[in-house]
Amino acid sequence: MYNFLLSKKDDKDSPFFGFPDNCCFASCFFLELLLSAEQYEQLIWVWGQSSQFSAHVWIESKDFVIDLTSSQFNAGTYPYLFYRKGEPANGFHESFTIIKTDLFDSKFRKIKTRRKLIKYVQEFRNSPIRTSYTKPIIEYHRAR
Repeated sequence: MYNFLLSKKDDKDSPFFGFPDNCCFASCFFLELLLSAEQYEQLIWVWGQSSQFSAHVWIESKDFVIDLTSSQFNAGTYPYLFYRKGEPANGFHESFTIIKTDLFDSKFRKIKTRRKLIKYVQEFRNSPIRTSYTKPIIEYHRAR
């Protein structure tokens, strides 16, 4: 997903223009639309503020924290953060005061960029970037 959104960073008509900078909400909404289309559990968005990093939005599930735009703040050595709750990757999110958390509910159907984001989700689901990484590499070994 990160590489797909990064490929849109030079498109001035894209909600991901300049990605990852200033794309936290669009990236979160994209991720929620994608994962809900693939019938994953419902996600919440988290909006926090920090004196060091200003305002930021990321996604949380019941068990995980996903932040596709953390690198805009030089928040570590990784371009994005994905980690199990309770196991902070680097303390980045803990530096924020949580202002609001909420579900992606019916009010998001009215957001102007929703249709555009749905098109990007469809493009991603059919893209070679995605399909080249979706094949699991699992080897099964029989016990002797």
